[in-house]
Amino acid sequence: MNTVPMITPHSITGISGLDTKPIFFVKMNRSPTPNLVIKGEYDKGTLSQRDVEVSISWASKLMKNVQHSQVNTKVMTPAEIQVFKAAAQSEFNGKKDKSKQLDFACGAMKVTWVKMPLVDNLSDADFTKEVEVKSSLGDTSYTSRVFDLIRFKETIRKFSDDAVWHELGRVLAVDVFNGNNDRFDLKTGRWSNTGNVMFLSAGPTRVIGLDTFDPESGGSTSNLNMRGNVFPELRILSDHFMRRNFAERCTRSVGEVLALWARDEHVNAFKLKVDSPNGPGVMELSSSLLPKLFEPFTDPLEQGLAQGSFALQAYLQQKVRQYAGPAVAAAPALPHRGFAGNHRTPPPRPTALPPGLRPATSAPAKTIPPAILDRMRYLGW
Repeated sequence: MNTVPMITPHSITGISGLDTKPIFFVKMNRSPTPNLVIKGEYDKGTLSQRDVEVSISWASKLMKNVQHSQVNTKVMTPAEIQVFKAAAQSEFNGKKDKSKQLDFACGAMKVTWVKMPLVDNLSDADFTKEVEVKSSLGDTSYTSRVFDLIRFKETIRKFSDDAVWHELGRVLAVDVFNGNNDRFDLKTGRWSNTGNVMFLSAGPTRVIGLDTFDPESGGSTSNLNMRGNVFPELRILSDHFMRRNFAERCTRSVGEVLALWARDEHVNAFKLKVDSPNGPGVMELSSSLLPKLFEPFTDPLEQGLAQGSFALQAYLQQKVRQYAGPAVAAAPALPHRGFAGNHRTPPPRPTALPPGLRPATSAPAKTIPPAILDRMRYLGW
């Protein structure tokens, strides 16, 4: 159900795209509606192509297996990219209003092309909308984003839910391990990208952790293919006090970001639809209350972080055993600092099959990227 189809000649039967970023919505194999998303991940020049491909693939794999099965990003092959660009040329070439889409797909910009299933019933926490702005002379125009009060209030409603914060905690647990700062900054807890907190209106969870790789982090945190790439914020996953502090900063930051927008847009108060024990109603909320509005949700966020950390640890240890790769050594003994402290007996060290005993015709052995193994060691997993 959540597999990503191969792109082959004539398999793309419809394509549209955004004019603000290299994201395309594709109809595959005569689907009546788009069922595949193609995205270009910008190259920041600090990672090799191999680093990018490994990091994208494993960041998605971890989120898929820990948080939501519909997270499934695949790096496109050169043959798939060729078919995609040919389809974009056919659809957009010669259309003046589609010049940006054509340039994103076929221009000189260096990106890594990835594909993923299109997720239905998806929305995000962004409270701005796109508008077309004309120049003072009226002869040119450009697209800009402006504050939208309706979406602003809807974002507040979405975040006013324990289940949302709990599931967001599971997302952030994987983000911490992946070094992904593109939802919340791992150092400060600052809400860094409103459009990258994504909600589902149907299904067992309210939040989904799409966009798992952060090219803006470069090699500093998001490179899963670089030996020894660890950083102090990883301890959020194993240290109770760091985890609690991070959860507090995240919940506070959402309110602070909303408050700043309200101040800049001169929104002093607004009416908000609420569900109460007596049924649906309307309340008036002062913008001055926004900075602390979501602090009561720190507990479910912290609980989600803890559960996500447990699930991530279990999944990665299972992959180490499955791949029979290098053993993940226990970290040096440290004082117990929380749920994943080093008081636990580490699992047996798996051993690799000696090269001389492997069948000559067997496929290359699967391996776990170096930074993932090093992060496991760092955390005592």
